Amino acid sequence: MFLCINVYRSVRKFCAKHYLNMGANMNLYYILEQYNLLDLDNELAASIVSSISQKDIATDDIRTYFREQLLWYWSNPQTMAGGIQTAIDSDALPAELTVALGEMWSSLFGGSATKLLTNSNLEIAKRIFDGMMALVSVGVVTSAQCDGFYAFGGGLIAPNTTAADVQQAKNDKAAQDAADAAEIVRMEAEMELRSDWDTAMVNANADVAFFNGDKDALIVAINAAIVAMG
Repeated sequence: MFLCINVYRSVRKFCAKHYLNMGANMNLYYILEQYNLLDLDNELAASIVSSISQKDIATDDIRTYFREQLLWYWSNPQTMAGGIQTAIDSDALPAELTVALGEMWSSLFGGSATKLLTNSNLEIAKRIFDGMMALVSVGVVTSAQCDGFYAFGGGLIAPNTTAADVQQAKNDKAAQDAADAAEIVRMEAEMELRSDWDTAMVNANADVAFFNGDKDALIVAINAAIVAMG
């Protein structure tokens, strides 16, 4: 019998092929979608997605890390020490950063949390990220130490994302959707044409010619099918 195309299967294979070959911007689009950031202003969406880690960070890990890095730790049961505490005590930090660090202290040393919600709560993730970036900007924490902090959360999922990156991701997704839709239309047209051709060949008794191995009869059938297709 003649070739029969399963359009659904073809479309599925087509889409899988393209999605497996997605670039960074397409991956970013699905991250934005996952965290419900697509409807936000691009600048805001970029700042939020840049602050999210792969998973929440265990406070035990950060307490140990901050002590190892001499950043923040109990020097005795009543006294905090380390670079962060020194900056707080010397009033070297902006007021809003001091407030943010108070919230982090409560989570790390006050027993109010077992995890820093750097993935599961976008508002908290953004506050923690802004605080860490502020500590880097004033020289209290190094960039390497900041990276080490987020390594406990599997790293940031989309670091240094810009508003332009967000817009490009949206543009790429729209272009991909349009290309997929056009390919589906093409596949459906191909299926219809092949189906019409198969029908015309069957009606012209081409299958009988094939069965009998009759080349002349097949040529007659093909010509008849061409006429029927016209």
